[in-house]
Amino acid sequence: MAFRKSRSRKGPRRVQCYHCRHRFEVGPNAESTNCPQCSQRVIVGDVIVSAILPVKLVQTCGRVVIKPKGRVNADLIEAHEGVEVNGGVTANVLSGGAVIIGPKARWKGDCRAPSVEIKPGARIEGGCFIIPDETLGLHDMAAEAAELAAAAEAKRVADEQAEIAAKAAAKEAAAQAKAARMRAARKPAKTKPVASAATATTAPPAKPKVAKSTTRKTTKTAKSTTAKKTTKKAAARKSTTKKTTTKKAATKAAKKKATRKPGTSTRTPKPE
Repeated sequence: MAFRKSRSRKGPRRVQCYHCRHRFEVGPNAESTNCPQCSQRVIVGDVIVSAILPVKLVQTCGRVVIKPKGRVNADLIEAHEGVEVNGGVTANVLSGGAVIIGPKARWKGDCRAPSVEIKPGARIEGGCFIIPDETLGLHDMAAEAAELAAAAEAKRVADEQAEIAAKAAAKEAAAQAKAARMRAARKPAKTKPVASAATATTAPPAKPKVAKSTTRKTTKTAKSTTAKKTTKKAAARKSTTKKTTTKKAATKAAKKKATRKPGTSTRTPKPE
């Protein structure tokens, strides 16, 4: 039984397609992907074998780990980051990293790798070991991986600093807004109410503001005019009464004259 497992990494890594040898970047926790050049499926995680696995090819851009109960019978094992054997292997191995053969391992097949480590107790039944070997051409992948890790770390630090600066700016803006609200609450602004269209059409016209001195002058003028009118009316009534009295006296005198006998005198005789 075999399964893939991705190791926890801090940043993206650079891998090489084992179909077309094209190099590209993958995520830190990627297990498999498609090559951007040949579009074929590429395993980029580790392959862990814990049971009998009869296959023709075992290929990965990561590592191949064979557990103590694992057995691999294959034509080729290609692992770009190394091979670790603690069980049985019957295959030709092509590795881009170190090959470690454990103390209880059983090996049969050829091996091409940059380095190999055979623990005491391991059993080698046959094969040709070519050490060191750079058939895969992955000797410069370590430098590229270091550059990628450094770039990823620099980006992470820049993102953290940007996030801290954004939080500080937001906090300062909130404090300024709070101070502005407090100032507005202490000194409310005097604003004229804006009348709506309906209110503007139905509301009566506003009375003009008149100064106190103008109001006093107007009051005095009105009182003087009223007094003059009253005096004129009284004089007119007095004149009318006088004319009426004079007319009545004249009428009475005329009546007396008309009723007097001829030869008589209206004068009262003087006493002797």
